[in-house]
Amino acid sequence: MTGTNRLPSPANLALSRQEDFKAFADGPRRNRPELLAMAQLAALSSGAKAEYNRLRREWHANPGPIRTPQLSALHEYLWDIIDSNLQDGD
Repeated sequence: MTGTNRLPSPANLALSRQEDFKAFADGPRRNRPELLAMAQLAALSSGAKAEYNRLRREWHANPGPIRTPQLSALHEYLWDIIDSNLQDGD
């Protein structure tokens, strides 16, 4: 990382390094591009359409966790553990 406080670009992100994992975990959520109708797409300039398509490719290339029955069961199990651990350090 450089001396500035800029986050590394996702292309250079190595989740095996603590700094990069922290940047990934603390980074902003990815925003889904607005859904446009065919008429709205046709009205875009070529530059705006290229940017819109880039945002869509990036969105679809980076899906979040898929909520499978196994993942839901794991989350239930973890919440049971976390909820049972309500004591403080005293």
